[in-house]
Amino acid sequence: FFRVFFLIDQNAMHRSENKPVNACCLDCRGTVAYPVTLAIAVVLLLVAMSSPAIPQQPVSPKPYHAVLFSDLDGTIVHFHHELKDIAKIDPLHRDPAYKATGDTVQPEVLYTDLASGEQRACYILPSSTAGPAYVSVRTHELVAELRRAGVLFVVVTAGRKSTLLSRVPMLPASDAYCGEAGGRVLLNTASPLLFAQAGTSSLAASVPPPPPPLNALQLDSEWAPSFEEITGPLDDPTPPHDRRGALWDVYRQLQGLGLKVDAKSYWACFRVDLSKSGMPPSEAEGLMGSVLKGLPPTIAYTSNLGKLDFYPAVSGKGGVARHLLARFGIHKTKAFAMFDDDNDLPMAAEGG
Repeated sequence: FFRVFFLIDQNAMHRSENKPVNACCLDCRGTVAYPVTLAIAVVLLLVAMSSPAIPQQPVSPKPYHAVLFSDLDGTIVHFHHELKDIAKIDPLHRDPAYKATGDTVQPEVLYTDLASGEQRACYILPSSTAGPAYVSVRTHELVAELRRAGVLFVVVTAGRKSTLLSRVPMLPASDAYCGEAGGRVLLNTASPLLFAQAGTSSLAASVPPPPPPLNALQLDSEWAPSFEEITGPLDDPTPPHDRRGALWDVYRQLQGLGLKVDAKSYWACFRVDLSKSGMPPSEAEGLMGSVLKGLPPTIAYTSNLGKLDFYPAVSGKGGVARHLLARFGIHKTKAFAMFDDDNDLPMAAEGG
């Protein structure tokens, strides 16, 4: 049900512009019951961190010394429709007193693997388009173990703002959350690793720390302004069709061709789903191909399963990983990535 391997094949290296890839790629579709994939990644990461430092690399006084960038869907989050044929998923009894002391979210389902009988309690995550998804309590525990060892954990997803924010309470507590194909960076001001005033008690306990309240997530003021001329300001109330910038010029071009363009709760990117454009696939692909040939150099895209995400060329998962490494002062040899698809390779390529 899963494979854990290092990306060293020629195709992967070529797609990553021949940069060394310091990444653990998890091909684990259909396996919430096996957070052992993340456990293996934890072991590999801790071993890698124990290797001798490069002589030229300065010793950092910060309370962290490495970072793990993680994709969500297909990596630590898995959809119900991917699991229904290999697992039994039952509701868990809800304790009415569970939330009495705060905003802690209670696990809602029990995943039972049909082959092994292994069980995991899981949280349910909302999704705007793909239905319910699950993340296991065990995954929360493993992420907390990494953070206690001084590893920053950063979520990087192409998901829209509304989906990302609705998922934060169920996701493992992270140091930063990146949405909209890396265009929106939310720093966790409650993280004791990033912000000294947050204290250290939340990472000292043996149980995973609770996720941050949404009001503790602070927009990275250094990132979005770097491409504001292309996207306009984040959270601009102007309807997408009327927004200014090269990104929205492409949006209007695609919309004018009759393709299905989705900009709901997106400001730093938008998505096109060719399968929902109401035309023969060959026609939709032909129209899209004509647009891609004339795409301005300030705009980039990634594609996966018939969906294309468009965003500023300086952004994307690779761009945001590069930015955060510089912002956190982490050497690339201490940067790792965990993911499941080749559209995440730019993020992996930023590691040493």
